Amino acid sequence: ITQANTFIATCLGATTLGANIKLVDVEPATGQIDASKIEAAITPKTKIIVPVHLYGHAANMEAILAIAKKHNLKVVEDASQGHGAYFKDKRVGSFGDAGCFSFYPGKNLGAFGDGGALVTNDDALAASIRAWRAWGAAKKYHHTEKGGNSRLDTIQAAVLLCKLRKLDAGNAKRREIATKYVAALEGVGDLSLPKSPPNTESVWHLFVITTDKRDELLKHLNDNKVGAGIHYPLPIHKQECYKQELSSLVGTLPQAEAEAPRMLSLPVYPEMTSVQQDRVIEQVKAFFEK
Repeated sequence: ITQANTFIATCLGATTLGANIKLVDVEPATGQIDASKIEAAITPKTKIIVPVHLYGHAANMEAILAIAKKHNLKVVEDASQGHGAYFKDKRVGSFGDAGCFSFYPGKNLGAFGDGGALVTNDDALAASIRAWRAWGAAKKYHHTEKGGNSRLDTIQAAVLLCKLRKLDAGNAKRREIATKYVAALEGVGDLSLPKSPPNTESVWHLFVITTDKRDELLKHLNDNKVGAGIHYPLPIHKQECYKQELSSLVGTLPQAEAEAPRMLSLPVYPEMTSVQQDRVIEQVKAFFEK
């Protein structure tokens, strides 16, 4: 079970293993998985809940863990966009049976190439995954399982260690920029502005606004040299590769479906200058004043 508005990698991991996907709708204000809808998706075959800490916001881990405990399910956190985010007094990725992080260069903690990590408190699981990432060998040339090749390059690890020291400061800068955007853009046009979920500290991997004029605003920003993007244009069940098996879900996930054609990501990154921030704000306002 996961949410309908995530990046497709969340679901492809399960599909690769032969699992079936169950999608749940999202909260209107935060874009996070709607925990109140998870239980309705549980069947006797359900094994795992995969909450996604989307856009750098923390999912409601308290509610999700309670549901998992009640139904004896595993929880695997997709923290690929949540490096350093908090739910209450704990960092995301540390709540479930395992937490998964991406080190894609554009992430809050990004390498100079592709990479990722899995964290867990389960020693047996950790040992199995360490073996799997090196062709199933817990000891060199002694293969205990049929694994893959998923080792992080040493050069990427070195880069990440250097950048890790700056993660909290970078996240603080992102929060500062997000606060500035919210204050400056409140009440502009038909914009709906993002909110951090209760009891969380967001790291604002993305600053996602919504508007009925998304495509026109995107063109205006890009024409005026403001980098903006869309995350994500289609919910999972409308992606071509999932249409056949998930076609019955069309119309049953109203929030994810309604928001997809309205979402637009504004630039947000720690190195952004005040002048650059002001230009983003000015151009958004200029569009709605036309």
